[in-house]
Amino acid sequence: MYEEEGGAQGILRGHLNRVLQRTLTEQERELARRLLLVLVSSDQRRIRRRYDELAAALALYLTGAQSLDDVLEQLIEHRLLKVEEDEKTNAATYELAHDYLLTEIKVDPEVQAQKAAEELLAREIESYKRFGTLLSPDKYHIIHSQRAHLVLDEEARELLRLSRATLQRRARLITAIAVGHHCGLKPADLAGGG
Repeated sequence: MYEEEGGAQGILRGHLNRVLQRTLTEQERELARRLLLVLVSSDQRRIRRRYDELAAALALYLTGAQSLDDVLEQLIEHRLLKVEEDEKTNAATYELAHDYLLTEIKVDPEVQAQKAAEELLAREIESYKRFGTLLSPDKYHIIHSQRAHLVLDEEARELLRLSRATLQRRARLITAIAVGHHCGLKPADLAGGG
């Protein structure tokens, strides 16, 4: 029977499909699919998320405060998600219960690019908080290209604003140097040194 069902992966696939089709309403089913997708990284790994992160990432799909709780409860009850307490914040965190589920959650290239930008932004915010570093031009353009799909908190908006301002100043300086060089001016002349 085990082999007929496709091994552990086939059994979990069937279980996931049964839960989505039989247990959840149509509206909850769409939210559950999106929720499962939020728990997968851009490189197809399981990631752990706090409740507030899930709520922010799924804000467009939530019709009521209770619906996320209901879907989480159903997925946990059916052993598709596991919930643990975050050691630092004591907040509940959620993760896919099995790596096998990763093969059933398809991340298309567009969503993969959005997830990669989101993950890059999270790393860069930590770097900004710890070291005060701003985004490089490449990183800024990667994140900015996906900005419409990202949930930006105050720190993210500040990092993007400061990085954009720095990149714009740098571009103006490069333009001024190029124009000055063309006109025979030296960098000291552009800086007001005579």
